[in-house]
Amino acid sequence: MTAIQKVDSQLINRANRNCNQVIHSVIEKELDHTVESSGLSIKIATQGIETYVVDGKVIDVPAGYFTIVQEGRKVNFFSDSQKEIIGTCIYLESDLIQEVWAMNHWSLSQQLDNPFQLPKAPDLLDGRLYALEEFPSFQALLQQSRFQHIDETFFLNGAEQVLQIQEQNLNAVKNITAAKEKTKKELYQRLRTVYHFIVENYREDISIDQLSKVAFLSKFHLIRTFSQVYGKSPIKLLHHLRMAHAEALMANQNKPDLGQIAEEVGFHSKRSLVRFLRLRN
Repeated sequence: MTAIQKVDSQLINRANRNCNQVIHSVIEKELDHTVESSGLSIKIATQGIETYVVDGKVIDVPAGYFTIVQEGRKVNFFSDSQKEIIGTCIYLESDLIQEVWAMNHWSLSQQLDNPFQLPKAPDLLDGRLYALEEFPSFQALLQQSRFQHIDETFFLNGAEQVLQIQEQNLNAVKNITAAKEKTKKELYQRLRTVYHFIVENYREDISIDQLSKVAFLSKFHLIRTFSQVYGKSPIKLLHHLRMAHAEALMANQNKPDLGQIAEEVGFHSKRSLVRFLRLRN
């Protein structure tokens, strides 16, 4: 079964989550609502900040971000804002996730021999924030979700995107040097917090000392584990984002003012920007 609904704060309790469906929500008043998640859900914020409590853990989802919630979680959504909050939630049946996982990990002969005994997909590393700009395929999925007529292919693509993120997460966790799996997952969560802090604040004056406080890790531990997961140190990521922004600004100006651009993207001076431009070239 597929469905697409528009839900406001009066109708949210009527939403059926036990099927493949898309729910576009507009919350215009204070709301406190709890539901037992019967399927996997992708929660995307497009205006304001959506606040969820998933099994007791608070997750704030600002506009331009999404989070994934595994089936079987107790989810509470609440809003104490008088401003309009707009979001989209894509629900995926657990059977669909299992089927796509089997397609990606079983041979064709295994699938033919066991059509009704699919392997269980591993539990998702849910409760994390993801920036839409990191996942163009999810941006396309969100755009497609706004059409009134969507079919099973849409939900199949959604399941594939979720499982691709899961593969990336699992591979990233494997790259972390730690003895216990629980420790690896905790470290990965802290590293993602640092990653998003850099993405959201790269125009500001950020130091490795500040980032180590964000992660609750020593500077050495942060640099080493961050590099293991993302292939570059936190400071190199910071410079990369600033340079990408600077080059985009220069491309749109006939006579770029390097001093002004340097200030806008977070470099201390025009000289710093010029130095990085030379290194990049």
